[in-house]
Amino acid sequence: RKIPIGLIHTMGIPEEMLHQGPNPCGQNLGVIEDAANMIFGHGESLYCFDTLQFDDYGKFEASRFDAAAKAKRHREIFPLDCEKAFAMGALFADMTL
Repeated sequence: RKIPIGLIHTMGIPEEMLHQGPNPCGQNLGVIEDAANMIFGHGESLYCFDTLQFDDYGKFEASRFDAAAKAKRHREIFPLDCEKAFAMGALFADMTL
């Protein structure tokens, strides 16, 4: 039987990097999403960009990241991403009733 699934992709990169470079990760994620739709019948994806990798960036050599900007985004944007994930789950629960 076909069941709805949700794919939640959390990544430490900014959104504009999703389709950049010689082997963009957005292309690879598209292949995964297509396969999930073929197997399960219905799927949706949620992308969460520029997520935190560490609780304390000062403990690691991570100078390529702006720790203050990541913390700000985590406070302001990540809760909205969590709400979207919850809404996706609620939608799927309604679809299976």
